[in-house]
Formats: sequence, C-alpha cells, structure tokens
Amino acid sequence: GNVLEDEAKPWYELEYGVTITRVGFCTTDDGRIGCSPDGLIGEDSGIEIKCPEPTAHVKYLLAGDLPKQYRAQVQGCMFVTGRPSWKFVSYRRGFPKLVLTIERNQEAQDTLQIVLDDFIASFSEQFAKIVERNGGLPPKRKPFVASPVEDDKPDIMP
Repeated sequence: GNVLEDEAKPWYELEYGVTITRVGFCTTDDGRIGCSPDGLIGEDSGIEIKCPEPTAHVKYLLAGDLPKQYRAQVQGCMFVTGRPSWKFVSYRRGFPKLVLTIERNQEAQDTLQIVLDDFIASFSEQFAKIVERNGGLPPKRKPFVASPVEDDKPDIMP
C-alpha cells in the first residue's frame, strides 16, 4: 500500500493540477484530538488515499461511493482540520481510479463532537485516578525510540 500511495500522490497532483502538502500529525487547536491525513490540498481540502487489493478496488469502483469503513476517518480529518471537504482516492495500478469529493457532514461532525467529548471526559477522570494512586504524580512516559527493522527475524509479540 505505501509504495502505491507514494505513486498515487504525484499522479493526483498531475491529474488535478494541485499540490498535496505532506503533513504529519494534525491536532485540533486544543491539542486533544488528532489525525494523520495523507495530505492537505490548498486551504479547503485534504486527501485520503487507499491502495486496496484489486477485488476491493473494483468493489469501490462499482459502488462509486465512500466505503463505509472510511467514513469516520474522512469526517474525522475534517473535524480535526476544520476543512469543508476531503478527497477520497482509491488507487490501483492498471485500473481506473476512484476519486470522490466528500463534503463535511454536519450530523457526522456533531456525532464526533459528542463521542469525543465523552471520551475525553472519561479519559480525564480515569487519568486523574491514576495520578491520585501515584501520589499525585502523572505516570512516567517512556520515550519513543524507533528500532531498526530486521528483515531476517520474524515478528514476535511479547
């Protein structure tokens, strides 16, 4: 998927005459909610690119609509970034591409707001209990250290 996604971005830019700004992790102004879009387009849009297996891609092409499993992700990106629309691309080499413009859905945005407010309240309450049980101190965070990938060793879960 990642190799095809790296191919799909310049294809989209050339095909539609736009620049996709590569970004990392985006957060809401308060920093509590975030997303990792595949890119931002201008001031009003962003992009989510999927490079599924051929059978799934054909299914998406035939349906011609945003697949159900990506609706929350796309609306969530608009929620976080405040953008009014989002591009959804299903890209597969040798097949027609599916390119959709998804508009911000206020009902979905309101639902996300309610669900995320509930989550943050619950998380804050539980975190406060942990701090209290830890003598008033927050738990120590371990720094993230990326480890090199070794292709000759199998992935083993601890």
